[in-house]
Amino acid sequence: MALELVGRFARLQETVDALVTRYFETRTPGAMWYLKQKRATANISDADRPKLVQSIADDLEVSGDRSNFHRVFMEVKRIRDYVGHGTRVEAPDPDTLVITKNFVVGFGGKEEPDLTVKRDELAARLRELEWLSQHVRYVMSSVVVKMALGDQEVRPTLPPRLPTDWDGLMWEPVYPR
Repeated sequence: MALELVGRFARLQETVDALVTRYFETRTPGAMWYLKQKRATANISDADRPKLVQSIADDLEVSGDRSNFHRVFMEVKRIRDYVGHGTRVEAPDPDTLVITKNFVVGFGGKEEPDLTVKRDELAARLRELEWLSQHVRYVMSSVVVKMALGDQEVRPTLPPRLPTDWDGLMWEPVYPR
């Protein structure tokens, strides 16, 4: 589950980057060549990703409550950073990981405490990752023309304010009028 968290977080990062790229392509097509040349949409920091999602959603007047997006993103990132950058992982029992981030602390550096994470906490973070991705998909639907699953046109469902309130439904069909 820990490695799955790392993979899904990378997918979330790519989805946010795609949203930002698509937004600038549609809003400032004449300047997109410059942004691509400077790799502006390829070097987005995790600290900026939640702010960009919110800023784009606000600019496009996308409905939905994203008041917890930044907090949840940063909490998932914290766990992901431990898993992705940990130097030692121990499993004292089948449902627990203890992750050590610093193996050696250099002069002036600070030692970070070990992180103990339980299986149910990893499961919750994985669910939160899907909720975060759903918010990004929902915002992205404002800058793409159509989305489809197979032959069926679909649109992302609006996720609720909290990940714990989300039913997990990602897509709903779009029927012609």
